[in-house]
Amino acid sequence: MLRTAELSCERAYPMVTPSDEVLFKVPPPSLEDCPICLLPMPIIELHWNYSPCCGKFICHGCMHQKIVLATSRKGSKSLIGKCSFCREPTLISDKEQIARCKKRMAVGDGDAFCFLGLNYYDGLLGLQQNNMKAAELWLKGAALGSVSAQNKVAFAYSKGVGLEKDERKALHYSQLAAMGGDVTARFNLGVSCARMEDTIEHWKIAAGSGFELALDKIEMLLKCNALSEEAYESVLTTYLSSRDELKSAEREMAEKKKRGSPKYEKNLSAYGRSDLPGGQSKVPSTALSSCSVCGKKTPRNRNVLSS
Repeated sequence: MLRTAELSCERAYPMVTPSDEVLFKVPPPSLEDCPICLLPMPIIELHWNYSPCCGKFICHGCMHQKIVLATSRKGSKSLIGKCSFCREPTLISDKEQIARCKKRMAVGDGDAFCFLGLNYYDGLLGLQQNNMKAAELWLKGAALGSVSAQNKVAFAYSKGVGLEKDERKALHYSQLAAMGGDVTARFNLGVSCARMEDTIEHWKIAAGSGFELALDKIEMLLKCNALSEEAYESVLTTYLSSRDELKSAEREMAEKKKRGSPKYEKNLSAYGRSDLPGGQSKVPSTALSSCSVCGKKTPRNRNVLSS
């Protein structure tokens, strides 16, 4: 079954090296706008949830707001335990949750395959932890066009999770995910590039989408004169504009509510720092950081990001 899924994915997305024009074209977001607040979806997975009942992605701001409304004095308690979008019950058994997910899979929802694969990878929903099953589901989701699944397949090939390590295939699926709008895939491509010119282009795109860690790298390039002041100002303007588009009071409240949770902080550290719009860097403005290009220790000023 695993090999069959590999072959199916390779037929859907043959391993052809994309041209620079295609690879470095700024893609649309990997997900549609949140169907409730109609704002662009946050750029990291910690800030949205997939709902297997309706197949919708809901931002963490809207999920938090539903809880606030349901528990307020004038709120409706009928909202408790209901999907934020379709109002289907969410307080159901693991078996019912899996059954819902399989219904979405049956109609070709690639993100449902990715969702179930993540639960096999983490051993959740009462499932026994199984990397091979996770990789198989990610491959099937990737073949159906799920950008999140394509990024997971890249991870599986890179780390040997359920699949034999294959850097060439890992690069292929990272490129697919990046071209599909996955910001973390785009950033990782910049890290692994052999040519500095390509690294800069990947990080410029990621930073322009609002990814703070990519902007950090762009700042380092500026400090060692690998990037012009004009190019940096252009990236910074796009970055700030993207962050503004993602902002909402509900999302900021949701972030504040999650802060302090050990699991959340651990997962968030994988993204460098908070990518919540309006979030403040924990790194002091006088902190030293190693330049990715020349290795020199350079002070960085983060004040511009909190403006």
